[in-house]
Amino acid sequence: MELPNTSDKQLNTLLHLYKFHYLNTNQIQKLFKHKDPQTVQFWLQDLRKKGYIDYRDFDRKKFIANTKPAIYFLTKVARRKLKTHPKCEIAVLNRVYQEKGTSDNFVNRHIFIADIFLNLRAQIEKDEKLHFSTQANLKGFYYFPKPMPNAYISIKSPKKTKRYFLILINERLPWYLLDKIFEDYLKYTDNNQWSDYSRDPLPSFLIVCPSQKTKKHLFKFICKEMPSTPFYLATKVEIERSGFKGSAWQKVQ
Repeated sequence: MELPNTSDKQLNTLLHLYKFHYLNTNQIQKLFKHKDPQTVQFWLQDLRKKGYIDYRDFDRKKFIANTKPAIYFLTKVARRKLKTHPKCEIAVLNRVYQEKGTSDNFVNRHIFIADIFLNLRAQIEKDEKLHFSTQANLKGFYYFPKPMPNAYISIKSPKKTKRYFLILINERLPWYLLDKIFEDYLKYTDNNQWSDYSRDPLPSFLIVCPSQKTKKHLFKFICKEMPSTPFYLATKVEIERSGFKGSAWQKVQ
């Protein structure tokens, strides 16, 4: 069965959804730097009619739901479209079979990752170059720390390149699991497995905490080990207030 045609921008929309998993209407407009929201709405409506995307169900009878932009994701038809694309992995595309069952917490975390990228892109200087890979782009990078960071970021300037692992903490994660995860991250920095595969310095860790309580807990936990690789902590609220390149980040020292 032949798949419906897509324009270049519609295909790029599918690739953005592959990268970020979920995107809302406002984010898609910003990704394309498009000034006309109606044009973007037309692209999305057309992609939905063709079966490539769908949006999260919400109660249109509720005022709050009506004021929020629709959140889109890829469908099984998009999986067929992208499975031979050089930038896509079939193992990542297979997640389309679970999209209907994901929690709001999971969706909101991915929406925030896209917000981080957009905020960071807006703050990049003219002489800087941004690279931002999500977990979808990092499939097969076995020398990265486990659990896999939510994103790998590099900011290249004429004089220096800064590299980071971005990790968002799930607000529902119990303390004992949180401690176990960071024990593994700290062991990773001690062993420096990164150096076995890359000549670049080990990236710093940027940890986004759901609350000040979590931030204080992790600060004490990491501080005991005093890792040679920098760890920076911030809450989601602090990043939203100060910007990703702002004063939100606190170095563990």
